[in-house]
Amino acid sequence: MLLVHLTISQMKEVIEGVFQQSSSQGSNNQSEIIDIEEVSKLTGYKKATIYKLIHERKIPFHKPAHGGRKVFFKSDEIDKWLQSNRIETNEEFSLNHRGNKEGRHHNKSPSQQKLQSYKSLRNLFGAFCGIIYDYKSQIQELESKLAKYETDGQTTTENLFTNN
Repeated sequence: MLLVHLTISQMKEVIEGVFQQSSSQGSNNQSEIIDIEEVSKLTGYKKATIYKLIHERKIPFHKPAHGGRKVFFKSDEIDKWLQSNRIETNEEFSLNHRGNKEGRHHNKSPSQQKLQSYKSLRNLFGAFCGIIYDYKSQIQELESKLAKYETDGQTTTENLFTNN
């Protein structure tokens, strides 16, 4: 059938069919399985670096069910991994960090929130260390008092705690 003989609705159907077909082929290509050479070309990393990332489990990879040393990748997962750590531009940073303190808290990136959590944990750990140090010094003081009373022959607990 000639294109000239088609009605407008038939032409729309043909065009929609072509777009659907091309988009479904594009999505199939994105999830294609690739090997380490192709990952090296895609990322620009050397194969040794990719193997290191695999060992550290920092890059998404797959292994066949039967085991072995062969690994493979999905191109869409590698694409997502490459784009996962986006750095804000200076303009975005200034826009996201304006306003009051509460507003800024909600606009923090996940890495900034994680850093803030680590700082809070570090402060909490420091406070616990201070408390432990205080208790340790009190225990040492009590032990020295106990040793003093034992050498004097006064080992009763009444003498230990009544004579400060």
